[in-house]
Amino acid sequence: MIDIFEKTLGVLPIPDEFAPVLAQAKKEYEREGVFFLKEEYILRLQQKTNAYPRLASLLCEQAKELAADADAALYTLFLYRAMQQRALFNAHLAHFDFPQKAHPLLAFFSFLPYIEELWDFLAQKGIPQDVAVATVQQFEACVYVFEERFDYLGMNKRYFDHMQGYVDRKFLNAGRLRYEIIEQHRLFVLERKKDGKRVLFLKDADMNAAGLYKGTPPVDDAPGFRAFFREYEGYFEGTPVQENGRCAPTCARFDKNEWQLILQPGDTCISVHIPAPGPLTKELCDESYALARRLFSAHYPEISPKAFHCHSWMMAPELAEVMRPTSKVLEFQRPYLKYPAHTAGEDVLNFVFKLKFTSYADLPEETSLQRALKARYLAGGYLYEYCGIIPFGG
Repeated sequence: MIDIFEKTLGVLPIPDEFAPVLAQAKKEYEREGVFFLKEEYILRLQQKTNAYPRLASLLCEQAKELAADADAALYTLFLYRAMQQRALFNAHLAHFDFPQKAHPLLAFFSFLPYIEELWDFLAQKGIPQDVAVATVQQFEACVYVFEERFDYLGMNKRYFDHMQGYVDRKFLNAGRLRYEIIEQHRLFVLERKKDGKRVLFLKDADMNAAGLYKGTPPVDDAPGFRAFFREYEGYFEGTPVQENGRCAPTCARFDKNEWQLILQPGDTCISVHIPAPGPLTKELCDESYALARRLFSAHYPEISPKAFHCHSWMMAPELAEVMRPTSKVLEFQRPYLKYPAHTAGEDVLNFVFKLKFTSYADLPEETSLQRALKARYLAGGYLYEYCGIIPFGG
């Protein structure tokens, strides 16, 4: 491991595999500095993409401070060049972090050339400009979500890791929601021919007695079961997921004359993500879904997605126990077929409470949802993440 930045910046040692990248970054830095820390570049990129309308002035100021710190400037350039080695970088992502206190926006600066590359890629795809702007502005949005949690503008490792999806051009922000093309590997969905009723199955998964994945807390010694799905000459057979999102332990049979298979492992789906700010109304979501389908159909003809898919605490059927029936979150999850996700049962706390906590007793009680969740966890309960899927049809 290469530790040249460890003492000066307090960051983790660099994996040896990146020694050639670091050597090249040093030569580039000594020759011309860091091109994307120059005010001319920052303002030109903003004029071209409108990626950081709120941050532009601050970025120009912070870039001067960063450029004046030789080690920090070199590390920023190295990060940018290291990210160009996509497979290698993603394999070692855990080994990269940032001098958060000295230079809270360092991680953001390393993304600037990738914002331009993403913008150019979306333009080549023919993506409408408003969608392209919404997509590249997610880099800036991360800085302000970070501020909500830590009370200053910055970007830490959590958000840096998340934004790698944008570097890889996987995400598209269309209206209220964010979308990502994925290949699903766990699901089978049957549709009844006469009325469109759908039933979901998990592929060969070890479940606990409650119908959640084995290892889901609280862990106990009660015997579980194996979820499965099989296709035979005249029928399908398996352990279906129930309406409460949990897998049934008993096997059921479905006649092929009445049922058809509309989704299976290996099928492409559009993964749905829910950006933090803004209302989550049915109207906005429906508009976003429709826009996403048009965009992927018109500009990504190489894929043929078969469903919307969402993995989130907002998919939890148990939310009906702590939210009002008119809740926008419950309305959002309603069209989805829910099924279990691998979960530690605390993801919801990171989103609803945001700030770090050492015990459940320390959680704030500023909203009705916070009060209900705090009481649930203090009583030994959990609110699990689930997945949901909306097949496009048979």
